[in-house]
Order: sequence, then C-alpha cells, then structure tokens
Amino acid sequence: KTVAETTGYLRVTFWQARPGAGAALEGYVTKNLKPILDQAVENGTLLMYNFDKEDVHTGSTDAYNLALFFPNGEAIDKFFAELAASEKKDPTIGEVFENLTVAKGHHDTFSRVTAFEHK
Repeated sequence: KTVAETTGYLRVTFWQARPGAGAALEGYVTKNLKPILDQAVENGTLLMYNFDKEDVHTGSTDAYNLALFFPNGEAIDKFFAELAASEKKDPTIGEVFENLTVAKGHHDTFSRVTAFEHK
C-alpha cells in the first residue's frame, strides 16, 4: 500500500569518525541505536531512517550520517524525549559518541519536506 503525505521533517546528523574508529562507530550504532530507531518506526514516531557511510568521498573518509524522517512536530518531540530518557538510563551513550567521533566533524541539518510518498 502506498501512503502519500503532504509534509514531514528530515533531520540528518553528520559524524566524522576518529581515525581507526569507523568500525567501532558502525558497531555501536547497529547494536545500541538501531533497536531504538526500529521501535520508533514500529510505533510511527519515525517514518524511516537510514545510517550510512559516504562511499564517494568529497571530504575525509569515515564520514557517516543518520537521517531521521518524522511525520510531524509531535513525533520529533516524542522521539527526542524517548532518546533523552535512554541517555539518562545509560549516560555512556554520549560518552561513546564523543570518544568515537571528531567534534568539529559533527553537524546537523533540519528540513521541512514539502511532499513525499512512501510504501
């Protein structure tokens, strides 16, 4: 079944892994963050997500991004409240990202999607 929506929000987080830490970052995201993202898709908070590594490098190697596609503002608030609660339960989450990534290599984009369709 195809679902058409009129709007949504896309947040993309970009990380630069520290030299030699790319595999550890991928493993950490897969083991610890992916279950949270899967649950958010299941409950409708996220419409979709993707975690990927640049294949063609315009900058440094080991560049990663996480794209989160939300249906509305309420879903954004709910997702980040749940993420904050997870970080409160396990404060090492932020520490691990700090240890595996280069701070100056991190940035985010936030966009309003004016039209999309998904199946």
